[in-house]
Amino acid sequence: MTPEQEQLVLDNMRLVHYFARKLAPRLADGNSYDYDDLVSEGQLALIMAAERFDPDRGFKFNTFASRYIDGRMRSFLNETVPGVKHSRKVITLA
Repeated sequence: MTPEQEQLVLDNMRLVHYFARKLAPRLADGNSYDYDDLVSEGQLALIMAAERFDPDRGFKFNTFASRYIDGRMRSFLNETVPGVKHSRKVITLA
């Protein structure tokens, strides 16, 4: 990683925390994952975005990186947090 890429990552860590706060309510169902897990996934996505960013294409980095961060966090949640909620009646019958 070049020093410019490292600086992009450091300058845009607030973006990772923004998306983590936005998606954190999906973790409130008693799962073993927490806010720090979302942040670590977002940091990996931010690093990947910094490596792939091309400033000559005319986009701002935070616009480019937000798609990577949001997508990585959502795929982490979809893989780890169950999306189907069952009613108490169904759980007690099971």
